[in-house]
Amino acid sequence: MTKHAISLRLWAGGILLSVLMTGCQAPRGGAPSGNQYATATSWPSSISEAFDEGSAAWTPTATGEWRLVEGRLETVTRNDAATAALHPSTLVSNVFVEIEYIREPASVGAGGLAVRATTNFNPWSAGSGYMFALGSDGAVWHAAVFGQVEGAIKYLFPWTTLEGIGPGTNRLGVLARGSELQFYVNGALVWEGRDEALASGSLGVFATTSPDQEATHRFDQVQLRQAPAADLQKKKKSGDEPKNVATSGGSDRSPLLRPGLMVRISVLVSGRREIDADIRRVSDNHMLDLPLVGAIPVEGMTLQSLNELLEKRYREYFINPQVVADFVVEERADAMSPWGSVVVLGRVRTPGRVNIPPTQDLTLSAAIQGVGGFDTSARTSAIRVTRRKPDGKNERITIDFTAVGAYGELENDLILKPGDVIFVPERIF
Repeated sequence: MTKHAISLRLWAGGILLSVLMTGCQAPRGGAPSGNQYATATSWPSSISEAFDEGSAAWTPTATGEWRLVEGRLETVTRNDAATAALHPSTLVSNVFVEIEYIREPASVGAGGLAVRATTNFNPWSAGSGYMFALGSDGAVWHAAVFGQVEGAIKYLFPWTTLEGIGPGTNRLGVLARGSELQFYVNGALVWEGRDEALASGSLGVFATTSPDQEATHRFDQVQLRQAPAADLQKKKKSGDEPKNVATSGGSDRSPLLRPGLMVRISVLVSGRREIDADIRRVSDNHMLDLPLVGAIPVEGMTLQSLNELLEKRYREYFINPQVVADFVVEERADAMSPWGSVVVLGRVRTPGRVNIPPTQDLTLSAAIQGVGGFDTSARTSAIRVTRRKPDGKNERITIDFTAVGAYGELENDLILKPGDVIFVPERIF
């Protein structure tokens, strides 16, 4: 895996969820702006291009060949190559741009939009620009955001699996307004952040693939909209600056490493895997035993803080190591989830524990389904959820679940939290 290869992989018998850290600091910020898609798509359009015959020729970088094929801008990448093509005349600063990115579902690689790029921009090697990427390892699709300044990369948003990413064609959207940056996939806001490194530059597209792989990348239906002056003035007066935060999960709710969880650590140097560690389980005394560095105390750590610590430790053995830390989620009913679990009791078919998924969006209905559904004697109009509050006191929530199924009142389909206890009482005839 290279410095720009996708870092989320599948493991036989389970799922590996990876965070690839490069030692770059995240941008600072204040309150997030939230989803601006409806507003941004109402801005006046300055470019609308379908890549038909006679369309303006996009300028390729020093590497790669781009051409118009059947009404789409197309390039082929092979063997870890990366390439880009820039719009011939447009300089972008405060804009919203969308484009269709098309790839074969089974191919391995990544591509997307580049904004505020310099004329010598080449992904991961030269020039400057912001890259908003969609990538696949051949099975699972992920999104990421990079800031590149004079060839130096910083991760604004590490590779993350997102819902709503289709297997072939996806519409990518980027809002760049002052220091505010937002990334949309198929109209859904997946990341927003702040970065002040680049103020303006060219609009472009880019593509890459992994060693020993080949991928065809196609782009279509470009729409670029300029932010109105009144909108910019309003943002300036409000002083609002967005956080660097993935909106699929809201605030940072990264699970803490704790006894029983399984973790895999790999170390990459100059794109080569120097350590491909065995899967290790956190011990009862909160230790993780790893190659070369030995036993590491991990109590209170997230994957990110573990990455930062291990990069320092492995610098004693390697030059500029990149550490990939993975949670391994076993596909067993009794497996422990890093994101916690809930317990469902009472009149259900198989009472027991239900793990919270990585998306941390387990609903009451999904938890009930996870234990086989209601028993015939269940009183679904008075389900009780007991939740431990931060002050240690218990909160009890009573839910009329019949309103969910019969009337579609989804506000009653509660999002559950780790440690919640759900009790389904018996119906009194």
